[in-house]
Amino acid sequence: MTQVQKKNKNVLGLVNAVITGCLVVVVIALVILYQNTKEQVTLMAQTVSSVTETNRQNTNTIAYLENSLGYVQFARSTEGGDVTQQLIVEKFTVTSLDPLKFTIDVINQPTNALKYEGNGIFSMEDRDVKAMASGIIEQVKERYDSWSNLKKWDDNTEVTLTIQNYEIGTYKAGKFTLKGE
Repeated sequence: MTQVQKKNKNVLGLVNAVITGCLVVVVIALVILYQNTKEQVTLMAQTVSSVTETNRQNTNTIAYLENSLGYVQFARSTEGGDVTQQLIVEKFTVTSLDPLKFTIDVINQPTNALKYEGNGIFSMEDRDVKAMASGIIEQVKERYDSWSNLKKWDDNTEVTLTIQNYEIGTYKAGKFTLKGE
């Protein structure tokens, strides 16, 4: 072998070693890039999932607040706004949304005051007390049904009627039952 051939062989070996080294570096760089990309994709997926969950929670919170505001507005409109010849709605309270339950606290009209003995007891026939109670509750129900953003009042809706916080009875499925009956 000649001197030139040996130099060419050494140069080719050196070029081959350099190319192989470069390929190894490129492969290592690609593996590192792939690992980083994989971790970033996983992190981004977790972030998207977290943001989606937060948005869902915020949406639920907003819906809950809007719903609550609807009931507060309804209560304010019925308190002092729903009256019969015997009773005036003093306070309207939502006690449960599922199932739907309310408490309506009333006070007497002046003409009915002498018929009230206290502690939720009237000096009237039971049928007259039931008619009086059903009348005020039906009036509140009419107003309630006109509000489209509230949960539907149906036969399962239960209303406890009180007077000055003393229970008179319960209304459900269109029927009023006196306390203790």
